[in-house]
Amino acid sequence: MGAQWVSDSRSTGPLSGSALSSRQKNPPTRRPFSVPHHVALPQVSHIMTDTPRNIVIVCTSAPWHPGPRARMIPLAAYGVRQGIPVTLLCLDPCARTTPTHATTIDGVAVIPVAQMHVGADGAALRGLSLVWTALCAIVAFTRELMRRQPTDIVIAKAQPMNGIAACIAGWWCGARLHLDSDDDEAGSHHSAHWFMQHLLGMFERWLPSHVTTTTCATDWQTERLRARGVTSVSTIPNGLSDKQLTQPGAHQLLAIRLQYGLPPTYIVYAGNLSTGAHAVDLLIEAYAAAAVNVPLVIAGSGHERAALHQLAQQRHCEQTIRWLGNIPIGDIPALLAGAIASVDPVRQCDAAAARCPLKILESMAQGTPVITSDVGDRSQILGPAGIYTAPGHVAAYATAIRTVCAGSPQAQNGVTDMRAYSWQTIAPRWYTAHGLVPTEVAYA
Repeated sequence: MGAQWVSDSRSTGPLSGSALSSRQKNPPTRRPFSVPHHVALPQVSHIMTDTPRNIVIVCTSAPWHPGPRARMIPLAAYGVRQGIPVTLLCLDPCARTTPTHATTIDGVAVIPVAQMHVGADGAALRGLSLVWTALCAIVAFTRELMRRQPTDIVIAKAQPMNGIAACIAGWWCGARLHLDSDDDEAGSHHSAHWFMQHLLGMFERWLPSHVTTTTCATDWQTERLRARGVTSVSTIPNGLSDKQLTQPGAHQLLAIRLQYGLPPTYIVYAGNLSTGAHAVDLLIEAYAAAAVNVPLVIAGSGHERAALHQLAQQRHCEQTIRWLGNIPIGDIPALLAGAIASVDPVRQCDAAAARCPLKILESMAQGTPVITSDVGDRSQILGPAGIYTAPGHVAAYATAIRTVCAGSPQAQNGVTDMRAYSWQTIAPRWYTAHGLVPTEVAYA
């Protein structure tokens, strides 16, 4: 008998609006760390046909950006290793000025099709330029999808450019549509015009009800969709590669310190340099207010980097901040392992609650405590490895930074067993949740 394909249509029923509001206002009580329930394997509820899959993932970012690099490419690579054809269509911020070429990353065919909605400097396009770029991307995605005749189209993030193209091509080709959402799109993208922001939010709410299956990176986001009546939705958190799960030796820690000129003691932020979704301005304000001698190391880049530099100068803490820019992925474990604490600054907002921050998982794998707030799934993921403070509160974050720098332990130290977050564990669940895994490699 040929390989059969399985799908998860599990549902615990939608939450009422009042229940969701209660969760937002009263986050769940922190509890000791254990393997989160959402990492459990979804139950197989029905058998699909044994039609061979041809999967195309449609992504609105460049392949080196955090979303594709940290989530979609590892998921696609797992499928390729299992013999499942997976292609990633994406956009390129330099497509207008530099010829684009298809490439292969970890065995996955990655094909840029059009200009991204940001420029080469990372700044978002505005006005008519944004509208024209979005229309061109929709056309380019649609044409490439029709040319490839996929059986399944995965929409990576609920955005109009990939979502509209997937709906058109899915209708034309008879392909099943799937959504993978690891962010609150309307909350994370700030448009110059309120109506464009409103349209993005409307589309983000509309799309999950018009696809076959949906996966979210957090329970918070899954519960919100169920409250809106979406039933075929599962929580699949972000994962870590074998390299990210490996603890560096003493020689590697010393090599990182020498390479980047780091002192023996420092706190670290590793991630995107933005003020909206990642609240790096909150971190700089809190670090300045803490007035500690321990350097703050910031690894990452973004179009708001210059503004953040200026903020640090205005707060007179520029001299004790080490700006590393983008560093190789392989250097991040040692950078985190050598820090006395990692910081994940957050405000109380949907954009923060929807995310499953990679910096938290990476820090836990290296035994580095994380200063953050109990927003979304953070306390559920971190457990006692977190140092929790009031979201968006400069003075509260400053107090946490001072306490850590003074050597007063507030969190459980030591490496956490993160095998539950290995991509070798997470990826099969993602394919099973979307009904894309043959029974020979599925988990029931």
